[in-house]
Amino acid sequence: MQIDLPSTNIRPGTRNRISIQPVMQIGNNVQCESLPGDQAWLRVSQDSLLHLEQRVESVDVLDLEGFPFPFADRPDLSDVLFALPPDPGPVELEALVQMAATLGRAANGEGVNPTVSLGDVVDAATLQDYHIVAIGRPTRNPLIQEINASLPQPFVPGTDGVENRTGEVLLRLPPDIPLGYVQELPSPWNQDRALLAVTGTRDEGITWAAYVVSRQAWRLDGNLALVREGEEEIEVRSYDTRRLTSSGQAATLLTAVPGLTPVGTPTVTPTLDTGGNNSGKITPTPTAVHPDEASLPLWVMVFIGVTGVTIIAMLSIGIWRFRQRQGE
Repeated sequence: MQIDLPSTNIRPGTRNRISIQPVMQIGNNVQCESLPGDQAWLRVSQDSLLHLEQRVESVDVLDLEGFPFPFADRPDLSDVLFALPPDPGPVELEALVQMAATLGRAANGEGVNPTVSLGDVVDAATLQDYHIVAIGRPTRNPLIQEINASLPQPFVPGTDGVENRTGEVLLRLPPDIPLGYVQELPSPWNQDRALLAVTGTRDEGITWAAYVVSRQAWRLDGNLALVREGEEEIEVRSYDTRRLTSSGQAATLLTAVPGLTPVGTPTVTPTLDTGGNNSGKITPTPTAVHPDEASLPLWVMVFIGVTGVTIIAMLSIGIWRFRQRQGE
């Protein structure tokens, strides 16, 4: 007998319990000795086979809440690639051990056989076959550098810092603030595969991020989690950047990381190009203007002017009265 299991009751990435509760409908007024054998008996033995059809599912909609799905789909983790820096240090190696142990427990296979890359240049044809777990700071991990622009929260190119723009104000995290990042997205090499970045602005951030993913994954949600050290325990703030505007993402980042500071307001200054084939052409040149150097709002200028006039008038009246008293 083949029984179809409703997909809505199957939870990928976790253990599912299946109960068999047969209901015998053999009709009324049927004597025991005349029961048809194929309706009266159901036996489930150790030789019975429970077979679930396997197929590659699209992971266009990923959520950290479902971790370790889809990374632990195969019992031997043969479709998982751990991408490390060329010369991994103790922090990256410890994170690798934690992540591999977590996925191995979830896969529940007899043995695990994932692939590990130490900063190697892996061709796209190979990368498309794997779910990828990238570990390390952006400046140390070439793969994270390569996919930086696709991350839910990109890093400043060539650095371990982050920045965000809200309106015309550029917000940047000071380099001395450690922060861990857990980011999940469809693999740039295969949209049916997933990529998990366990990274941070400093090594402490990577340690915190790996700990939360391997020990407290229930605290994760959305596609971006910010992890930092708290007074009593590690603080975790999860967001879904797919549901936020750029200003909304900057506002949530400000709430999670009060250390973000405005570093400038981009303006455009036209310059005259007097050479080459485009002689005489005016070219806009971006110029960074610090917020303190920006022009004040009109109402502030009016308030300062009125206040100044009032003070001068009061001083004039005071001097006039003082001279009158001197004359008396």
